[in-house]
Amino acid sequence: MRLLNAKTLELSHFVGDIPPYAILSHTWGAEEALMDTLEWVWVDTCCIDKTSSAELSEAINSMYAWYRDSEVCYVYLEDVSASRCGFPENEFRDAR
Repeated sequence: MRLLNAKTLELSHFVGDIPPYAILSHTWGAEEALMDTLEWVWVDTCCIDKTSSAELSEAINSMYAWYRDSEVCYVYLEDVSASRCGFPENEFRDAR
């Protein structure tokens, strides 16, 4: 499994003992921020080598387990606005 170091932004490959990691699952906006004390994150856009059909196939087959085994999964939808009263349902339905 390939993970991104949240502090150095370098990719590392792990086999066997996988360190605790967060999943970052969101649409991309202009800025990203370090928001947790976990050192490692998994992001499909950079942690999967899409030029390797074998790795892409393995990633697709393993994705549920990666989400399940993560410490936390952060989801950010830049086109859904937060409000004090929660999130408007229509914005979730229309989010890209």
